[in-house]
Amino acid sequence: MNPAAGPDANGSPLRDPYRILQGASSIGHSHTRSAVQRFRIGPLHTTLSADSPRHKVSYVAHAEIQEPRLHLEPNFAMMKHLLLPALFALASWSAAAQGLDCSFTLVTSQTNSSGITRWDSIAYSFEGPNTAIMMFGQRGQPDVRLLFDPAAKTITQLHEINGKKGGFVFAMSEKRWPGMPYSTVTAGSGEQMDWTGKQKEIADHECHEAMAENADYTALVWVAKDIPLSMLRVFSYMSVGAGKSTEEAELLAQMSLSGFPMEMHLTSKADKPKVTIRVENFRSSPDLSLFDTAGHTTTFVED
Repeated sequence: MNPAAGPDANGSPLRDPYRILQGASSIGHSHTRSAVQRFRIGPLHTTLSADSPRHKVSYVAHAEIQEPRLHLEPNFAMMKHLLLPALFALASWSAAAQGLDCSFTLVTSQTNSSGITRWDSIAYSFEGPNTAIMMFGQRGQPDVRLLFDPAAKTITQLHEINGKKGGFVFAMSEKRWPGMPYSTVTAGSGEQMDWTGKQKEIADHECHEAMAENADYTALVWVAKDIPLSMLRVFSYMSVGAGKSTEEAELLAQMSLSGFPMEMHLTSKADKPKVTIRVENFRSSPDLSLFDTAGHTTTFVED
């Protein structure tokens, strides 16, 4: 879907993803060749193939092994104390992510005090650990897709301008993706949620009504407890690009929501727009078209 846009009266970070198109070339020095390109990044060689239906990146590392100058006796007790909880959390999240297959469109509306409403929509597709999103362009802006590949540790941005399919690939890091820490959150504790006892069905899922709040908003949410996905993880993919704000994710984290909200109605405690967030066209299967890189010539952007 591609909802109509209202007047841009209250700037919103949800409209900023197109900065990736404008600023990608300034992220680092890049080289462009044919549809199959080869680049050297320090000791790494990366081969990108845009002709295959799925983007693949292979790495061959060349490094010299040197003797360390300083030898320290490891404290195995301390290492066990620090590493085991982290490894357990990572394994738990990885197992949950591996089994997650779904797709939907997140539709957001903002209504200011003058009654002017603006709409934004982003399509999401989850296939195991991999995620793809499409931000629908408005006012002549192109649609932009982002593909997240944890195994390859890359983020691929794809677009089509004047019939030419292009894109950029850059290393997955918190520098390039400020919202990355939120992408591993499965669910909040729900300790700040006040369940009203009301229920209704949304997209064949039984949803429960609850109230929550953060520093800026009070929220009425309809939560599907059977969907193993957190809205905080969904929001994390909106903050891609060096210096990108994570304000929305941070405010959402304050609500400590448990379950997956299919509807959220946010009312500002100050003079800010009212926000409605809805999950539409939810399916328990990925939309593989969002992962398709066929025909795109991509450029690897070096750090």
